[in-house]
Amino acid sequence: MTAIAIRPDVAPPPDAPKVFDWDHVLSDHALHRIFRGTRRGPVRIDGLQRHDGTVHARRAFYIDMDALERQELDAATARELARALIATADELDELAR
Repeated sequence: MTAIAIRPDVAPPPDAPKVFDWDHVLSDHALHRIFRGTRRGPVRIDGLQRHDGTVHARRAFYIDMDALERQELDAATARELARALIATADELDELAR
């Protein structure tokens, strides 16, 4: 017997400019897909979407350390990164409501 992989026809979250293929990310029994959310410089929001279209309540933000390592982290760059982190934290708070 051959297992048939079903890929749900579900719209991505409204704040997700990029979604990845459906996969068994968290479980062998349920499909999920990773999505990328807002990006502010080296800071981005990632999340997981369930096969029914809902989004896991917990999204996380990531810092692209490779992008930071290619430049000096002077005072101006540190302030820019701090603003991006604060704005991303504020967005995560809003999305959690």
